[in-house]
Amino acid sequence: MIKNKIIIYIIYTIALGMFLFAISSCKNWEVVQELDVHIYHLQNTRSKKVEVIVTKDVLNVGKSYRLKSIKQIDINNPVIE
Repeated sequence: MIKNKIIIYIIYTIALGMFLFAISSCKNWEVVQELDVHIYHLQNTRSKKVEVIVTKDVLNVGKSYRLKSIKQIDINNPVIE
């Protein structure tokens, strides 16, 4: 009886870990190249989607970032400072 509960606990723990890994890994975007000053080519490490973004942040080629953590400049509605 106790062995069954331990096995079920282990299975739930593994399933939860896999679920959390799947959620967090799809948000990682790798900088493939810097196209111009502050213009970057990003690729999603899991789904292989591609984005080109404009940002004031300095990004490193080869490093992964969360897309929401990058402050992007909206080219359709630029703010002049």
